[in-house]
Amino acid sequence: MNNANYNRISAFEVRREAHRAFRKDIKGNIALNIVPILLRFLAVYFGMKIYTTWMANINVNLADPEQASRRLSEISMSMANDPSSASQYMLNLTPQSNVAVYAFFFFFMMVCAGVSYALIG
Repeated sequence: MNNANYNRISAFEVRREAHRAFRKDIKGNIALNIVPILLRFLAVYFGMKIYTTWMANINVNLADPEQASRRLSEISMSMANDPSSASQYMLNLTPQSNVAVYAFFFFFMMVCAGVSYALIG
């Protein structure tokens, strides 16, 4: 067995050095994280657009909580009594919107991975 003499570094020292390196370029690190934050806002915005359109398509008025609750109860009862009716309440995306959603997700993941790699390196 190799009896090499290794210098051990405590977890506290590693953490302290990482904090020091991060603070050295704090403006650059913050600027680097702006893009993923903006992409998250875009994802939430378009996700809400898809959700409100879906709710409108199944006649759920999100502005009226009582009507929304009644309608969602009706939908639940309909699906409980006839499980095959669930298909009429499903979210239907066009092939183009599916491609857009997956492309955005892939792009977002690549940007986040790149930012993470840049912060580590």
